[in-house]
Amino acid sequence: MAIDGGRQVASPELFVIFQLQRADGNGTANVVPRRDEGRLGAAPSKSIKVVEGRLPQWATSEVMLGRSTVGRYKERG
Repeated sequence: MAIDGGRQVASPELFVIFQLQRADGNGTANVVPRRDEGRLGAAPSKSIKVVEGRLPQWATSEVMLGRSTVGRYKERG
């Protein structure tokens, strides 16, 4: 972590951006994946509710999508 004058000025976290094709064929979009800190493979936090399917499995290429993102991008895989 970078500190300047006693204040944090950078985060040690890895920042990743996926460029995904839009489902409507109107170009691409930058999508930033996020995770429920420390919860993968365990019960999700109270702010996350699985409404279809299951939680992603550890050490796989699976992701969990929010309702607002379903159908917005061309299917991957």
